[in-house]
Amino acid sequence: MSGTGTASGSEATGGPGGGPQAPGGPQAPGGPQAPGGPQAPGGPQAPELSPLSLSRLLGRDYWLIWSVPMADTTQQAIDEHAEKHVAWMLGLEADGVLFLSGPLLSGPGTGPGSGVTVIRASDEDAARAVAAADPFVQAGLRTFTVHRWRLNEGSVGVTISLGSGTLDWR
Repeated sequence: MSGTGTASGSEATGGPGGGPQAPGGPQAPGGPQAPGGPQAPGGPQAPELSPLSLSRLLGRDYWLIWSVPMADTTQQAIDEHAEKHVAWMLGLEADGVLFLSGPLLSGPGTGPGSGVTVIRASDEDAARAVAAADPFVQAGLRTFTVHRWRLNEGSVGVTISLGSGTLDWR
């Protein structure tokens, strides 16, 4: 996104049916490979990356909001504001602003109301405005820092079975 645009699933198209294409070209006949791709004897191999696939991988900038509870924040106070917070987050998701979000469950400085949110925003001021609108922040339950974050690697896997009505998130 390079700080000014938005990322969408349509940017990584080119495979059969307009879906994502594996680095290095279309899939081999017979459909998708097993999770992790083809493996050579002795273990997995990293795929070769062409300049084109690197250009799709690098340079996706987002804004990471690190939320830290105030010293006197209790779980009860978080629970009292949770419905407003979740409704606000779902609004960000519907507007295409929210990339991912969730509470921090352990580690230094975690407590009721701590979490990480990654958003799409044009610049740091816009990201700060989004973070400041959080109902938890508005209620004085937590504060935040904003960091420009570049997504370079990772994978997302989703299997939806229409027949059984199940979702498998990997």
